Amino acid sequence: MGALGTADSSDVAAKRGIVAMLVIYSFSWSLGWAPLVYVLGAELPSSPLREMTLQIAYFVKLVTEFAVTFSYPYIETADTPGHVYLGGKLGFIYGSLSAVAILFGFFFIPETSRLELEDIDRKFDIPHDNVLKSLEDQTDGGKPTVAEGIHEQKN
Repeated sequence: MGALGTADSSDVAAKRGIVAMLVIYSFSWSLGWAPLVYVLGAELPSSPLREMTLQIAYFVKLVTEFAVTFSYPYIETADTPGHVYLGGKLGFIYGSLSAVAILFGFFFIPETSRLELEDIDRKFDIPHDNVLKSLEDQTDGGKPTVAEGIHEQKN
């Protein structure tokens, strides 16, 4: 899209290409990164940390989506004073951010397909037995209830 934005502004084929790139971007965003917060936020953290992890992930997602949505009209068009006109060249900015996101996803987001929750815990080396034993030691010797275990983990 950025390369097409450098073409002559009267070139209809370049304008159609920019629109096609926006559609492809929107489609791939909806299938790729957009649901990733919800899927990985529900799969990766342990039960006591799941709520806090999802809160942080949702907050970061909403803040970044707001920043992009709020800044886009000011950068893309020059309708009023104070706006910057980049037009299709805006693709260079979003394309570079997408490249960084792809590298981040490849190197830092673990693959969880065909893994059960126990396998994910092993992947992160989270020994549930030690957590349960420490919870049992804090009680009167009996096994803690789920509510006691969650309460203890939060404290």
